[in-house]
Amino acid sequence: MLFIDFLLSREGQQTCSGDYFPARLDVPASADLDQIVPRKIGLHENFISPIKMDADLPRSRELYLQLFAR
Repeated sequence: MLFIDFLLSREGQQTCSGDYFPARLDVPASADLDQIVPRKIGLHENFISPIKMDADLPRSRELYLQLFAR
């Protein structure tokens, strides 16, 4: 539990995030990752709400089975 507390702390995220996006908003990501963050390169971010995702799940599953589970 102490190790998990450290990993999720600000210091832990600064130390261990490496080439990944940190789990904390107050810890900046590596500058190398800026090129793939839509809002940082002038693109609109697409967010799908959990409610919409849940409503679309039956159709998504149907398409998946039709296309990939033959």
